[in-house]
Amino acid sequence: MEEEQPQVQSELKINDIVWAKMRGFTPWPAMIVLPPESIKKQTAGKKSVESRCVFFFGSRN
Repeated sequence: MEEEQPQVQSELKINDIVWAKMRGFTPWPAMIVLPPESIKKQTAGKKSVESRCVFFFGSRN
């Protein structure tokens, strides 16, 4: 008999706190934010990729 696995919420929302990872860096706490207009324009019409814009805590970005 298989044990039922708990369901994991995978839908991320604006203001969610996450551990974000960029190539070459260790995971760091961040908050999901709305993408700036410049990024929205760059990605218009491109193939959809599962990604989010984040603000890294302590980075002053």
